[in-house]
Amino acid sequence: MKTKTLYFLLFICLPLYTFAQKDKLKAVNEEKPKKFVQQYNEFDKTKPREVRLSIHLDLITREISVLLTDYRYFDEYFSNKNDGLAIDIINKNQFSCSRLNNAYPINDDNFYGEIHKIIYKEEIQNTYTRNNIGYLKIPIGRLPRKYTIDDVEINFWLIKKNYLVDYHTTYHIDQNYLSLFKIPLKVDHPKNKKGYTSATLSKNLKKTVYFKKGDVLFNKDELDSLHNALQLTNHNITNIHIKAYSSVEGNQEKNTSLQYLRAENIITELAPYMSKNVTVSIEQEENWSDFFEDIKETKYSDFVNLSRGEIRDKLKEKNILENLSPILDKHRKVDISVSLKLITEFKNTSSSQLVEMFGQSIQHNDLDRALFLQSIIQERVKYTSNKDDILEKLIVPKKPEYISILNNQIVYDFDENDNQLFSVRSSIDEMLTLLPNNFTLKFNQTVILIKLWFYTEEDLESEIITNLNYLKKNGVNKVDLDKIQFNYLIVKTIKAQKELNYIEKNDCIKKITRLFKSYNITEDELIRLSKFYINYSNKQYAIDLISSAAVNNSASEELLFYYLNLTIINPDYFKKDSYKEIIYKAISKNRLRFCGFFNSMNDGGITFQLLGHPYLKKIYCEECNQIEN
Repeated sequence: MKTKTLYFLLFICLPLYTFAQKDKLKAVNEEKPKKFVQQYNEFDKTKPREVRLSIHLDLITREISVLLTDYRYFDEYFSNKNDGLAIDIINKNQFSCSRLNNAYPINDDNFYGEIHKIIYKEEIQNTYTRNNIGYLKIPIGRLPRKYTIDDVEINFWLIKKNYLVDYHTTYHIDQNYLSLFKIPLKVDHPKNKKGYTSATLSKNLKKTVYFKKGDVLFNKDELDSLHNALQLTNHNITNIHIKAYSSVEGNQEKNTSLQYLRAENIITELAPYMSKNVTVSIEQEENWSDFFEDIKETKYSDFVNLSRGEIRDKLKEKNILENLSPILDKHRKVDISVSLKLITEFKNTSSSQLVEMFGQSIQHNDLDRALFLQSIIQERVKYTSNKDDILEKLIVPKKPEYISILNNQIVYDFDENDNQLFSVRSSIDEMLTLLPNNFTLKFNQTVILIKLWFYTEEDLESEIITNLNYLKKNGVNKVDLDKIQFNYLIVKTIKAQKELNYIEKNDCIKKITRLFKSYNITEDELIRLSKFYINYSNKQYAIDLISSAAVNNSASEELLFYYLNLTIINPDYFKKDSYKEIIYKAISKNRLRFCGFFNSMNDGGITFQLLGHPYLKKIYCEECNQIEN
C-alpha cells in the first residue's frame, strides 16, 4: 500500500546568522582543495543529474525554502555537523544601467548580495519535510519585509565543514508543459466518394505586397491576382493573416506606425470579402531577420556584431544607406495569407432536412451517404445552441455494419469534450464487442488508454503494449505509430521519475530521441518535447532538439524565444555571430518580451542576474531601459 507524505508549512521564528557563524566560513583554495572538497566535487560530477538543490520563494507567504530533489542523497550533501547552507539575497538595483561597471558585483566576503541566513545540518534535519515523490523541503524563514519580491533573487552557498564549496544561482526555464502529443482519434470516410464533395476541403492563398520607402499606400494592381481568386472561388474565407514589415533604418516609433498603417490599408482593400465569421490577425515588426540574412554576403556582414542602435546610426551615413538601399527596398512589405473553406452542395439545406436525409440513408443502408451527411450535420451544428437536440435525432442501430457511423459519433463527442475519457473508453469497448478486430476502434482505444494512464494511477501498460503490437501487425501509418509511441514513452518516463528510477527514465528519453530522428516533428511539438526534456533534467537534449529549427529565418516567435530561454544563460553563445543575429531577431519580433527575460524570476523573467554579463547589459540598457523607466 502506498503512503503519502504531505507538506506542512512551518511558521517558526528562525534566527538569522550571527557574525560568529559568518566568521567561521572559509573560501576554498582552488589550487590545493582539501580532500573532503575533492570528494564533494567528485560526487557533484557523478551524481544523477536529476539530483540537485534549488531555492524556492513562495510569492504569497514570502517563505524561503531549499529543495533537494531526492531524499536518498541527503547525507551526500550534509554528512558533517558543519555542513549547511548560506543564503545570499541579490537585489536588482545592483545591476542598474546607471552603474559604470559591467562586471558582476561581488563583495569581499564571497557573497554577491546580502547574507540572509546560515543554517547547519542539525537545524536542517529538525525542520525538513518530505513529500510523496521524494523531495525534501528545507525551510529557511520568511523574506524580510524590507525587500520587494519582484526586485530580489536568492542564491545560496553549500557549506562543507565550514568551507564555501558550491555557489548556486537559480534561473527560470519554462518546463511545465507535460501534455501528451495531440493525436486525433480516427474517423471513417465514405468508401465510394462518387457524387459526394468533402465538407472540410480547405486551401490557402498567399500574396506579398511591397511598399516604397516611407509610404503606406501601395499599387493596387499587385492585388489583382488575389482579387480574381477570391471572386471566382467556390470557397468561403475563414481567416486572413497579415504580417507587416518596415525596413530597419530610421526612427523605431515611425517604423512601428508604418507597419500598422500598411496592414490597415491591406485590410481595407480586402474588406469586401470579409464576413462576421472571418478571423483577422495582424503581426508587425521591423525586418531584422531579412536584413541580417541579406547582408551576409556583403561588405557589411560585420554589422551583426553591432547593436540595433549602432546599426541605425550606420544607416544614417549616406554612402552606406545608398549601398544597402536595394536590399532595404525588399524589406518594406506585407505578407498576406487567406484561408478558405469549401462551400458544400448542402449550403441551403436546413438542419432538420439533413437529419431526415440521414435517417433515410440509414433505412436504405446507404452507409457512405449517411457518413457524409453525419459529418455535414456535425459541422453545421457545432456552434449552435440546439446542437444536442439535433444530434440526438441521428439514431444509429448498434450493429456491426454501422460501426463506422457509431465510431464517428464517439469521436465527435470526444472532440467536443475531451474530459470524457472514461465514457469514451466505455463506448469504444462496447463497440469492440461488436467488431473485435476493427482497426479504427483499436487505434482510438490505444490513444484513449495512454491518456488514461497519464492522468490516473491505473496500470494500463500491458493493455497498451498489446494494442501497439496489434497496430504494428496491421499496418498502422508510421507517423501515427511514432506519435503513439512518443506518448507511451512520455507516460513511462513520468512514472519512472515518480519512482526515482533514473535508469529507466533515461532509457525512455533515449528511445524518445531515437524516435524523433525518424519523425518530421512540428514546431509546436518541438517546443513541447524540449520542455519535457527540461522537466526531466535533460537540458542539452532540449537545446540539441530545437537549435537548428530556431536559427531558421522562418522560426516562430515561440520557438525563437524558447531557444533563447534555454541558451542565454550561457555566455559561450555570445561569441557566435549567428547567436547575436537570433537575439536581434527576437528583439525585432517582440521587444517587450525580450526585455522581460531580465525581470526577476519572481516577476516572470529568466533572471536579472543575466545583466552581470557586459554584452547582455549593453543590449538591455539600450533596448529596455526606456521601457523600464
